[in-house]
Amino acid sequence: MSEHNGHGFEKGRLQSLSDGVFAIVMTLLVLEIIADEVTGAGSAAELHKALLELWPKVLSYAISFAVAAVFWIDQHADLHHLTHTDNRFLWINICFLFWISLLPFSAAMLGEHHQYAVASIIYGCNMILASLTLHASWLYAVRNHRLVKPDLGPEVIRQANRRLLVGPPFYALGIAIAFHSPHASYLVYVLMAVLYVVAGLVPIRWRTRMLGAADGG
Repeated sequence: MSEHNGHGFEKGRLQSLSDGVFAIVMTLLVLEIIADEVTGAGSAAELHKALLELWPKVLSYAISFAVAAVFWIDQHADLHHLTHTDNRFLWINICFLFWISLLPFSAAMLGEHHQYAVASIIYGCNMILASLTLHASWLYAVRNHRLVKPDLGPEVIRQANRRLLVGPPFYALGIAIAFHSPHASYLVYVLMAVLYVVAGLVPIRWRTRMLGAADGG
């Protein structure tokens, strides 16, 4: 399969790059859980105490892993509707992968310093920028109709827009709340991860019906 033809670039190379980045990011997330207090514990009591104190890091890892999985699924769902890519689309997606590559850092900040507003703000901004960049790539692909399949229906486009824009308002809410209560902001991020996972487990036909009902259709 050629990397480039008269109509653009094959999307398989972008999918391979995305898979590699997400695999590394999701692996690095778990490394942030390990603490010096755990590895340096000199007794069972110290180890037990150190493990109990890891709960913010473990929770931060869990929600960040779930969110990373959702981003991976969403990007591949978008790429499924494309026939090929072009230079601008590739650079938008590389920008998206840049924000994804920062997830281990922002997740570590949230897990280690969840009591401080700045940690919640950094995490929320990371999620918003990743979400909006992925949505920008979808808008570019749809508006540049040379990239998407010719039989792509308007309902598919609307559903993708809804799916990609669910997160930013809630993360913005988490950022706003962080100035008054970092722990409440942390809770918003946890609830968002849970909602993402639950929504992903709902059959597509049910989600379609619910979205249609929400629009009054």
